[in-house]
Amino acid sequence: LYIQDPTGGFQVFGVNNALALQVGDSVEISGTLGAFGTELQVVSPTIAPNVRRAVGAPAPAARTTAQLAAVTSPTNGDVGRLVRIRRVRVGAFASGNAPADDGSGPVPLRIANETVASIGTARFVAGRCYDVVGILSIFNNAPQLLPRGPEDVQEVSC
Repeated sequence: LYIQDPTGGFQVFGVNNALALQVGDSVEISGTLGAFGTELQVVSPTIAPNVRRAVGAPAPAARTTAQLAAVTSPTNGDVGRLVRIRRVRVGAFASGNAPADDGSGPVPLRIANETVASIGTARFVAGRCYDVVGILSIFNNAPQLLPRGPEDVQEVSC
């Protein structure tokens, strides 16, 4: 789970699924700061009972693939943020990852285990272009863009 406010985003690990949080809900979370694969995260979270439903999801920040590829620090302001890259060509997938490039330089696009069934890798056809929205994550100091679902990947003209 990722949360975002006007200052940036953050990963939260261990949220109780019984809360049925949805994209656009407003939450107040406390917990312990930890890290996984160098990405900072809140672990053992406690969610305050004042959850507000359907407040609205943040608008994705426009970035180039080169800008995302340059992120190597877990404290970079774009880590955990919802971002959009436009007119990217996506290469071959290996272990859930493929290079995505808008012409400025490639960044890894990751179809995570949680989204492989809904997004899939077969939707990306060589030679075609896509607009992709996702959360910028970092794993072992390397950026990766994580689309949340099929609505985050749109084929567009090149």
